[in-house]
This record gives sequence, C-alpha cells and structure tokens, in this order.
Amino acid sequence: MTNSAHDDISIIDEDALAHIHKDDERKLFTLIKEMQDSEDFGAAQFMRQKIQLELEMAEGKDNLFIDLQTNMALEKGWLGTPLGALFNSGNNEQSSCLSEEDIKAIENGDFIMKLSLQDDSEALSLTHLLQNMDIFEVGRPSTAASVIETLMHDSELINIVKEGDKVEMTEQGRETYAVLQKHLGDVATLDWNSHFISQLSKVESGEIPPDMPIFAVFERLYGKEESESLQYLSWTNPDDLYQASDIDAHEDQAGIDNAAIGKIAIERNNKQS
Repeated sequence: MTNSAHDDISIIDEDALAHIHKDDERKLFTLIKEMQDSEDFGAAQFMRQKIQLELEMAEGKDNLFIDLQTNMALEKGWLGTPLGALFNSGNNEQSSCLSEEDIKAIENGDFIMKLSLQDDSEALSLTHLLQNMDIFEVGRPSTAASVIETLMHDSELINIVKEGDKVEMTEQGRETYAVLQKHLGDVATLDWNSHFISQLSKVESGEIPPDMPIFAVFERLYGKEESESLQYLSWTNPDDLYQASDIDAHEDQAGIDNAAIGKIAIERNNKQS
C-alpha cells in the first residue's frame, strides 16, 4: 500500500509467515499483510452531522436545547477489516458513528439520552494521543515516534509513561490548560481548526479577502468592538506590500513630522488576476 511519507509497501512471499519464528518479525509481517488486505476494501467514508435536540420544560421555563455532533459511516471500507478493529474502541471516529437506524430513532423520539462528564483525572492513552496527532496533522507517520520521544524528554506540560500506556498532564500542564481555556475559549479546537482551514482555502481561491480570517479570530478573542477598531489596518489587495493611508497624506500636507501609518499586506508569488 502507499503512504505519503514512504515508498510502496508490499509482501514478496505470501507464505513467509511459516518461516518466520521471531515474535517481533511475525507481528510486523502480520501488520503489513493486514494493511495490504485492507487497501483492497477502499477508503472509509463518514458524514458528519449536527443535531439539535429540544427538550420541553415545565410551563414558565425556557426549553432546553442540546447540540450534538456525530459521525455516520456511509461506507465502512477498510474499517471492516481486522485492522479496522484497532479503531473500533474508545473515543474515535468509528465508535461515535450513527447508523441509519439511529437517525430514524432520533427522528421518532425513540431514544434515551445519558449524559456523563469526563473525569479530569483520567489519563489519555498513548494510542489516543497518536490519533489526536493524526487529526491535527502533527507530524507524519514517519515522524510520529520522534515527536513522542521529544515530548517524553523535553515537555514540562505532559508526562508519558510507555509501560502503563498513559499520558497525563503535569501540574504545570493543568495550569497552562486552564489559562488557554480562559483566553482562547473555543478557538483552536478541532471544529474551529476545520473552519479556519476552509476559510484559508477560500482566501486562496479569491472568494474572500485575505484579512477576513484574521479579523474573525481577533473578534472571537477580543470582541466585535475591538475588531472593528482595527479595521483601518486592513487591506483589500494582498499583492500590495505597503499602501500609505489617508492619514499620512493629510499629515504630510500639514507639515507634521510623524512616523508613517500604513497598511500591511502579504505579497504572494502566485498572483491572481
């Protein structure tokens, strides 16, 4: 099978397992064989759904709205193979999928809702950490091991224990996380990251101005009023590296010796018409 970070992986001798006696080599051969077989089943396809449930409260009280985001498996693909079983437990894409029967049950009100809060003291497994690294595109398959090794030796925010397969935040990590939650809110979450990437794609295609994503982030962090107060620093043409403002021209005419206040933009190599 192919991988963006490696050459093709293929098995030369299908009967090699009968001649391999070392446990590590047998596991490696089996893994490559399962990867090769899984490729024949094709990609798995998911549909992300957002569902809003309205709970009717007693008279005189506002109804309660609960927003859910789930994933529905349209095509299992390689997840239907033995290799896919590795992703069929814990908090991941496949285990959180809804079937067509689930969706119909929700539409008919034929369901029971159970809400539970995650235990803050619960440790993250190393497997889950690797899955999150894949979601947020931290490194590549060929660099994941070196990233984990660097975290183990240099990070003061998390503690990784390979023997117990757990990843825990240190006290300093918890304090840092609390500060980030306070100041960032929902910025830099998985959903926000997906939306931000889509905005950058629209900038690249020329659908929206290049400063729009920046001001959107600024508004989420500091509020609409603060964002609007900096609109004069905006630009409309990303190919202009510097454009003098009307304030500069007015002050030059008045003979005022002052530092120029201008507009800043990013010059791109692939200019668009």
